[in-house]
Amino acid sequence: MITRRAGGRGALVLQWVLGLSAVAWVVSSVSGDAVLAALRTVDPLLYAVFCVGVALLNLLLDSLSAVPTHRHAAPDLKRSEYLVVRGAAHLGGAIHVHLGQAQVGWLLVRVCGAGVTDVVATTLVCYGTTLGALVGLGIVPVALLDAPGWLTAGVIGCLVAASLYGVVLLRPPAVLSRLRVFAKLQQIGVTTQVALMLLRLPMMALAIAELWIAYAFFGLEFSFAETMAVMPVLALVSAVPLVPHGIGARDLTAFALLGTAVNAQQLGSLVSAGIALAAGSALAQVVVGLAFMPALSRLRARRMGEASAASSGDGVDPR
Repeated sequence: MITRRAGGRGALVLQWVLGLSAVAWVVSSVSGDAVLAALRTVDPLLYAVFCVGVALLNLLLDSLSAVPTHRHAAPDLKRSEYLVVRGAAHLGGAIHVHLGQAQVGWLLVRVCGAGVTDVVATTLVCYGTTLGALVGLGIVPVALLDAPGWLTAGVIGCLVAASLYGVVLLRPPAVLSRLRVFAKLQQIGVTTQVALMLLRLPMMALAIAELWIAYAFFGLEFSFAETMAVMPVLALVSAVPLVPHGIGARDLTAFALLGTAVNAQQLGSLVSAGIALAAGSALAQVVVGLAFMPALSRLRARRMGEASAASSGDGVDPR
């Protein structure tokens, strides 16, 4: 147990080192004075309000899809309860987005009485529907705009993978049918998962808008075509488990995809925007997580009281 925890901490530290190293490489590739000058142009209080506001709106939109998803693990889960659980899990998310998701699952098991296997399955559905919604938004530039070839190829590849997943769910190999998690995914079904993916679209649209506004804070404005082609990719890269908060990975991707479209001064703003978003979103998650901790304590006490009362009632002789 101790070795496993130490390994997990070591992996997390390595991810932060990788992310910060990538940021350092990007910063070294541009003018340091330009980066600092761009940071000075932004009102820190206004930017903090923006980050906290996005975190709260993201929490609300997340519940639209996450609550009906996790009800397949905890049937009596209320939206208000999920908002408390997910809000408190922002503390873990401040360290790493996937740590926050793991904290949600742990709280659903410990507080709401969900089964571990069921929570694993519903968490996988949350990940899958999030990716599916991003790909769905990526179809817009492919279908309506002059999208770059790499985006078209990526969207087509994801659609093929999603189709194969649906086929496997409907006609699973025997080896998969014996897995309890896969059985739960089968029980949820293809149609339900598609519906849950559609409910994810507002949340993913917010992720794209967040990136667009974050760059606009630093005087960077992109066309609708650039926004719809590049921002979903940056949103996806931000969730890559190799680094926390997309630190470094998002900066490198933005540098590669947008760097040629801006001048030297704007390049400093591009890097500054990525650094500010990583720091601002992490601090916003700490603020939101701390704000929801008292409500989580009350939810735990109420759930434990209900469980205790139900247990006592089961032991009462009806005569």
